[in-house]
This record gives sequence, C-alpha cells and structure tokens, in this order.
Amino acid sequence: MSRSLQTLALVAALSTPAMAADPPQLSGAALIEALKSGGHVIYLRHGHADKGIDKDAVKLGPCSEQRALSEQGRAEAAHIAGAFRLHAIPVGRVYSSPYCRAVETANIAFGPAEIDHDLRLWHGELTDEQRENLPKIVREKLARAPSPGTNDVYVAHNYKDVLGVDLDQGEMAVLRVGAGRAQISVLGRMAAGAWQAPPVDLPPLILGACPSNRILLDGGIVS
Repeated sequence: MSRSLQTLALVAALSTPAMAADPPQLSGAALIEALKSGGHVIYLRHGHADKGIDKDAVKLGPCSEQRALSEQGRAEAAHIAGAFRLHAIPVGRVYSSPYCRAVETANIAFGPAEIDHDLRLWHGELTDEQRENLPKIVREKLARAPSPGTNDVYVAHNYKDVLGVDLDQGEMAVLRVGAGRAQISVLGRMAAGAWQAPPVDLPPLILGACPSNRILLDGGIVS
C-alpha cells in the first residue's frame, strides 16, 4: 500500500465512531445487590398459566373465562414475594396487564397493582395504528425512572419487540433506564424459582372478574 493510501486509511479509522459495547449483564447475587439500591425497572412475565385460550381477548370478562394462573404460577409469584422480603428489595409503583393471570401474579408477588391497559396482549380487535403504537407506548413507560431508592414493577406478557429478549413464564428482566427517551436495556434476568427465598404460604385462590376489564370502546383503548 502506498504512503498516501496508508494515510487515508488511518484518517478514516480515526474518524469512525467506536461501537459502544453493551454493559455486562448481572445475575444472581450481583443482580440482587443492584435491585437493593433501587433505580431500576422490573419487568415480570406472569407466572405459569393453565393451557387454554382467553374466550374474549378484547373484553376479557371474568377470570373463569381467561387462561388462569396455575398452582405452579402462584407458587412462583409467592417465591418472588419471599425473595423480595428476604433481600429487602424496595418496590415503588406496581403496574399490571388487565389479564387475570397477570393481576394475580402481581398481587401475590408485590401487592395491589395498578391496571394498565397498554400492557394488554396485542391481539383482538386492534386497529393497525394501535398495533404499531402500543410497543412504542410500552417502551416509553418502561423508560420512566422510578422514584429514588425504589424499583418500579410491570407485570405483563412476553413482549420481545419491546425488550429484545424472550421471557419464560415467571421470568423477570431487570432494566436499566437511560437518560434518553425510551432508552432501556436489560441489566439482568432471573428465571422463575431461581431466587433464594424461604417458603411462603400461598394466599387463598379467589376467582372473580378482574377490575377495569373494558379494553376497547369505539375502536379506542380505555382505562
């Protein structure tokens, strides 16, 4: 290579921005320590649910007409509750998809949750605009910083197009919240049952209508 070509190659290399490597992910005790400091967003896919379908994916109806959380799923949620108490992990606001399996997971693991209809499954009578906008809306919500010293929690479904990863039922992703709009990245993951926690008694199973289960009205999403 001639001297002039070598000079051009060097200039090009120096002027090209370096690719930023993703920060290393945490697991186990390191992830728990990060959560104890607060400042993160926790995204939990609901616990294992019985096989079947939701009879009405739009209006949902009573829990008896939806895919129900199984005993395994309830045990997973109770396991998380015990782990958070054991490790004194601070929890701020808790949001849940309106589906009963998500609401029950949230209530067992973290206590009463705020129902957020934007966290619903993206099927049913949605318009093309809603299908396009819901992932953006959810991503923007997950990017909101929690109150200092706490971790906000979202309990919903497997949104790979939002998180960039597939979550198993009962698996949790801990998210870093960036400074920019809708900037999130996965700090670490915890599979169902992987927490170190003492046994926790399950609360009694109560089946009924989920709160605020109206989803679509005149083509729009309502809360």
